[in-house]
Amino acid sequence: MALPPLAESFVGLATNAMTSNEDLVDSTEYISLFPHFHSKIQAAMLLSGIVYNWKPPSEQRLMLSYNEIPIEGLFVCTTKKCNLRRWHSCSVLMIICIYEGYYYDVAIWHQKCKICRNWGRPLPVETSYVQKVVFQLMVWNNIPVKAPPRRRSHHTTNPHLEYLCAVCLLGKRCRAAEEARRKGVTATTL
Repeated sequence: MALPPLAESFVGLATNAMTSNEDLVDSTEYISLFPHFHSKIQAAMLLSGIVYNWKPPSEQRLMLSYNEIPIEGLFVCTTKKCNLRRWHSCSVLMIICIYEGYYYDVAIWHQKCKICRNWGRPLPVETSYVQKVVFQLMVWNNIPVKAPPRRRSHHTTNPHLEYLCAVCLLGKRCRAAEEARRKGVTATTL
């Protein structure tokens, strides 16, 4: 089983599925992990009878499946020039992976700041993150579950800015870019 298109950039080994995303934490320029949400996910999954554990990046496990899911969140630019500038998105891309032994992990891609072009750090909306992860874990376990609502706002009508998107800049498949091209609303350069 080959690694998923986005996961290969996390682990850096495009042909070996028996690896963890060890390089994920080292790639802090492009992605972030949020293991502190794990207790909320465990609580939400309690009634299902299925218990998942958060897979630490250093732990080697066989990846069984993955999915790329948009969630709602903010990005924060931490440069002095931008003075903690924040921007909102309803299409913050996360990738969730499940591994042997009921383990999972989730990574969220960064975006570049429009002003200074440094990487902005993601701050996912907790409810969006937890709902989407729980939904995906339930689906993978064939447990009937209603899909979480996808928030629609004015932010999602803006063109996808490929020159600010980590996924696009790394040359990976970006669903937001594909959708924007399909709709004819892509802005690829300034």
